[in-house]
This record gives sequence, C-alpha cells and structure tokens, in this order.
Amino acid sequence: MVQDCPKGHLILDIQHVRTPLVPIHTDLCKLALFEHDHAACEVCSIDPRGYKKVKDDIQGLLSQRKLTITRKDDEVCVIVPEFNIP
Repeated sequence: MVQDCPKGHLILDIQHVRTPLVPIHTDLCKLALFEHDHAACEVCSIDPRGYKKVKDDIQGLLSQRKLTITRKDDEVCVIVPEFNIP
C-alpha cells in the first residue's frame, strides 16, 4: 500500500474525476482511440460528463493504466495518456 505519493493521488475510478469527461474523450477520439461524433451527440452537447459510453471508454483506459489521472489537493492536476511505443 502506498501511503505517500508526492506527485498526487492516482485516480482509478471515473467517478472521482472532477474534470469534464467530454473534452478528454474528444481528444482521445482525435488520437483514434475511440470513435464518437461529439458535435452531433445530444447528451455530450449538454452534459460535460458525457453519457455511459464516454465514461466506460475512459474507465477502460484507467483500468488498463493506459491513461493516468492524478489529483493534488482535491483538484485534478495531470491527465496523461500512457503509450507503450517500442
């Protein structure tokens, strides 16, 4: 168990992310990790947390540790995609 993490606390559950998820998912779609037309989506245009697919996609990356989100002092400070490029 890690008791002290100087860089912040690693977030592993999408429900603890306070940053709007739609902009994150939009950027991930631009990287061709997912496909979704956010501009035409009725839910994404009014709800910054997005709908279930947006949350599930980001949660999947968090679970696989391909996306790292850390929090420091109750604010999200870093969102980093983790790529294993040989």
